Amino acid sequence: MLRIGLDELLSRHPEFPLDEADKDDLMQAWHWMGVWDEFPEALQRMKSKYTVFILSVLSFSIMVDSNKHSGITWDAIISCEFLKYYKPNLQSISKERSYWA
Repeated sequence: MLRIGLDELLSRHPEFPLDEADKDDLMQAWHWMGVWDEFPEALQRMKSKYTVFILSVLSFSIMVDSNKHSGITWDAIISCEFLKYYKPNLQSISKERSYWA
């Protein structure tokens, strides 16, 4: 879904010409996402009392990498890739109508 969005966005903005290697590099930025400075401590406090998990539209690998980069851990990660359902549902995207328009 992220790459579909990037490709559609770039098709509407020719002033940002990226080749496939550039697009691949840009997609890697998701793996380095940070968190708010106060979040790791707040997450640890929640985990001391509760089981804390995240449901994410991001891939499992992005979640693992970005969490390691940020120094946070969850009790569990549920990714939409395991559920085989994304928002928007990939099957609902048609070539005639762009989701991102």
